[in-house]
Parts: sequence; structure tokens; C-alpha cells
Amino acid sequence: RLAGNLVPKLRCPLKRGIKVGPKDRVCPQSLMIDNGTFWKLKNLKSLYLDGNQLSSIPKGLPPNIVLLSLEVNSIYSILKENLTELTNIQTLYLGQNCYFRNPCNTSYYIEKDAFVQLDKMTLLSLKSNNLSYIPHQLPSSLKELYLYNNNIQTITEMDFHNLTELEILDLSGNCPR
Repeated sequence: RLAGNLVPKLRCPLKRGIKVGPKDRVCPQSLMIDNGTFWKLKNLKSLYLDGNQLSSIPKGLPPNIVLLSLEVNSIYSILKENLTELTNIQTLYLGQNCYFRNPCNTSYYIEKDAFVQLDKMTLLSLKSNNLSYIPHQLPSSLKELYLYNNNIQTITEMDFHNLTELEILDLSGNCPR
């Protein structure tokens, strides 16, 4: 994992034409992950699948995962059925799946109760996803919620009514476009 380090250059045996840099689309084709690929990894706590052009949250993930990062993919819809096995998830990064450097040309969709059963989750990042609304029925366990650089144009009291543990809320860069 090279993202976020201070290495100024790479000397390679890297293939020509590969993009090197944080949050670049380094994978020209979608990585295929079979259902249950990681299921037997019973000690796996953190799984980083950033920048793999995944079109959905993989199914069959082991329930012991506490951190899942799926940033800079091509995930344009979040469904409850893809999250049901993540009973111990605490940190979920789903940012930059639909934004100016990774355009989706479609509406970003979150199923109404997609996150409701994730009652141990304390951090949710949906930054830079072209979201036009605040997701409904977020778990009350959330302490950090990152919704910056989206397209949210209306915010109401009801959007946060059950988030009694929330300590950090970032709504920066949601000016109507």
C-alpha cells in the first residue's frame, strides 16, 4: 500500500502507462472478487480494496472485519444485502466512487436501511460521491460522518435525529452546482 506515504519517486519494474499517485484510477479493468473469497480469513480485521474498479461491495466477507475501505472504485449503489455480514464493522470508507475524477454519470443510490444493522459502526465516509441527500436510518453508534464534496442541497433536523453519539460531521463542499 503506497497511498499517503512520502516516497517522491518509484523506480520500477512497473508497467508502462500505469498511473502512480494517491487516488488515481490505477486499475483499468474491474477486479473480480468471487462471493466468499475472504470468508476463511478468520483473523482478518482490516480489508483495503481501494482503486480496483469494483462495481459493488463484495459479498461473503468475514464477520470479523472491523475496517473496510472501498474508496475510488465504481460502486454507485449501496444495498443492505451487501452489508449484512459485516456485523462487527466499525469503520467503513466508501468515498470517491462517483466524483469529478471518477465520474459515474448516474445517480448515486443508497438503499433506505442499508446501514441500519451496522450498530458497531463509528466511522462512515461517503465523501465525494455526488450524493444529493443525507442517507436515511444511519446507525446511532456513529461518531464520525464524512459527507463532504457531494451534491447535498437540503439538510433537515430529521437527517441527524438519531445520531446522538456523533462527534464529527463534515459537510464541506456541498454547495449546489
